[in-house]
Amino acid sequence: MTYEELLMTIEQKLEQKEFQQEFRDGLHIGRKLAIVTIAHAMIDIGISLETIIKIVVLSQNKLEQIAD
Repeated sequence: MTYEELLMTIEQKLEQKEFQQEFRDGLHIGRKLAIVTIAHAMIDIGISLETIIKIVVLSQNKLEQIAD
Protein backbone atom coordinates (compact mmCIF):
# COMPACT_ATOMS: atom_id res chain seq x y z
CA MET A 1 0.00 0.00 0.00
CA THR A 2 1.40 3.34 -0.99
CA TYR A 3 1.43 6.39 1.23
CA GLU A 4 -1.34 7.98 -0.88
CA GLU A 5 -3.50 4.86 -0.62
CA LEU A 6 -2.99 4.84 3.13
CA LEU A 7 -4.08 8.48 3.36
CA MET A 8 -7.15 7.75 1.22
CA THR A 9 -8.07 4.80 3.45
CA ILE A 10 -7.70 6.92 6.59
CA GLU A 11 -9.78 9.68 5.02
CA GLN A 12 -12.52 7.21 4.05
CA LYS A 13 -12.60 5.75 7.57
CA LEU A 14 -12.85 9.22 9.13
CA GLU A 15 -15.64 10.22 6.74
CA GLN A 16 -17.51 6.99 7.50
CA LYS A 17 -17.16 7.56 11.25
CA GLU A 18 -18.37 11.15 10.90
CA PHE A 19 -21.35 10.03 8.79
CA GLN A 20 -22.28 7.38 11.37
CA GLN A 21 -22.13 9.93 14.19
CA GLU A 22 -24.29 12.40 12.25
CA PHE A 23 -26.75 9.59 11.49
CA ARG A 24 -26.98 8.70 15.20
CA ASP A 25 -27.44 12.38 16.07
CA GLY A 26 -30.24 12.60 13.50
CA LEU A 27 -31.97 9.56 14.97
CA HIS A 28 -31.73 11.09 18.44
CA ILE A 29 -33.31 14.34 17.24
CA GLY A 30 -36.00 12.36 15.43
CA ARG A 31 -36.88 10.44 18.59
CA LYS A 32 -37.17 13.68 20.56
CA LEU A 33 -39.37 15.23 17.88
CA ALA A 34 -41.59 12.14 17.87
CA ILE A 35 -42.02 12.33 21.64
CA VAL A 36 -42.91 16.03 21.48
CA THR A 37 -45.43 15.36 18.69
CA ILE A 38 -47.03 12.50 20.61
CA ALA A 39 -47.15 14.54 23.83
CA HIS A 40 -48.83 17.39 21.96
CA ALA A 41 -51.44 14.98 20.56
CA MET A 42 -52.09 13.59 24.04
CA ILE A 43 -52.61 17.12 25.38
CA ASP A 44 -55.06 17.79 22.53
CA ILE A 45 -57.19 14.78 23.46
CA GLY A 46 -57.24 15.71 27.14
CA ILE A 47 -54.78 13.35 28.79
CA SER A 48 -53.49 14.81 32.07
CA LEU A 49 -49.98 16.23 32.18
CA GLU A 50 -49.03 13.84 34.98
CA THR A 51 -50.03 10.86 32.83
CA ILE A 52 -48.20 12.27 29.80
CA ILE A 53 -45.02 12.72 31.84
CA LYS A 54 -45.21 9.11 33.06
CA ILE A 55 -45.75 7.84 29.52
CA VAL A 56 -42.90 9.93 28.09
CA VAL A 57 -40.46 8.84 30.80
CA LEU A 58 -41.35 5.17 30.30
CA SER A 59 -41.13 5.57 26.53
CA GLN A 60 -37.75 7.29 26.76
CA ASN A 61 -36.36 4.47 28.91
CA LYS A 62 -37.64 1.90 26.43
CA LEU A 63 -36.18 3.79 23.44
CA GLU A 64 -32.79 3.94 25.17
CA GLN A 65 -32.90 0.18 25.77
CA ILE A 66 -33.73 -0.43 22.11
CA ALA A 67 -30.97 1.96 20.97
CA ASP A 68 -28.38 0.09 23.05
